[in-house]
Amino acid sequence: MKKSRLVSIMMGILFFGQVSAAGLNLLLYQESIYLKIQAADGVLSSFRLEEAEIAENFEAVRGYLRFPAVLNGEVLALPHLPMSENGKLHFYEVKCWFRAVDGLFAGFCGLWFLLWRLAGKRGIRLSLGWMEAAAGCLTFFAAAGAAVDFSGFFAGFHRVLFSNDYWQMDPFLDPIVLYLPESYFRYCGIFLAGMELAGIGALEIVRRAERFRAGGRGTIAGIRGR
Repeated sequence: MKKSRLVSIMMGILFFGQVSAAGLNLLLYQESIYLKIQAADGVLSSFRLEEAEIAENFEAVRGYLRFPAVLNGEVLALPHLPMSENGKLHFYEVKCWFRAVDGLFAGFCGLWFLLWRLAGKRGIRLSLGWMEAAAGCLTFFAAAGAAVDFSGFFAGFHRVLFSNDYWQMDPFLDPIVLYLPESYFRYCGIFLAGMELAGIGALEIVRRAERFRAGGRGTIAGIRGR
């Protein structure tokens, strides 16, 4: 495999990681969509809450996952729902993963630009087409796995990320799980896939623009658009 193709594929994989990390954080700020999904799905629970109370719980979870930025052992406290110790531990682990995602995003961006700079210095003409192909393949396999068996994909995803079964919450002890329906996580998956497709689309626009500016060769600033 040519060096330019290998480096381009690596950058495509890093691009996929960048977009995924950014998308995960953006999901925390889509409160209105969450409320619409939750209202449409409905909740069969003795802990039935008003929309304003559900919104307050969402804000509490979002604030907990984002702040403080450092991990200090603080556990989640919901304003309108009880939580078991295992539930608190699970959300702390989720918070740890969000901190890891922030680090991965910075790392992916740093590595991407490092490869871009090294390629420029060594005269390696990068292919946006191969970057798109790498990111597209990862998006396709992830989306296909979720589409074929979302419940199995969701469970497998949690088994990979967590070393315990705290994520399998008892709705009587942790009624918050009733306010996180599967339809919401399906939306999260669709949103992330859409983010990836939008990112790949942006690469394609740049690729075509570079080819046009280079008279069909697409060789500007060390990037080959073919």
